[in-house]
Amino acid sequence: MTSNMYTAVCMANYCRSPVAQHLLKHRFTNLNFDSAGIQPISRPHMDRRSEKFLKSLSIDGLQHFPKKISKKIISNSKVVFALDPMVLMQLNKMFPNESKKFLLLNYKDSKNIIYDPYTMDDDSYMDVMKNIQNIVENLDLD
Repeated sequence: MTSNMYTAVCMANYCRSPVAQHLLKHRFTNLNFDSAGIQPISRPHMDRRSEKFLKSLSIDGLQHFPKKISKKIISNSKVVFALDPMVLMQLNKMFPNESKKFLLLNYKDSKNIIYDPYTMDDDSYMDVMKNIQNIVENLDLD
């Protein structure tokens, strides 16, 4: 049986991957989505700006607890989407036997880069969120 779980991974599982998870879930209602981080932040929920962005799209149910990517999460996933090349490199280093499951989220639109917005000002942060939204809107999953 093939899993219909897709997992989004960023560094802290705090800014980008929770947004990708919720946007994917909102767009592909027949599939399951999760998110995780290489080094998850040790505080509950997601960045308030990420939550604000999702709420602006009428996406709710935003409870989130950052967690570390694990072999079990990868085993349960059909595809693991890395949010940037550094995350992809870390995934390949940590789980070399699973590399066939790893893709950059922007693999179809490599010019649309998803920078880590954690230290960015609010306007730049929202630009990153819109980049994630544009990528998800143009993604095809089976």
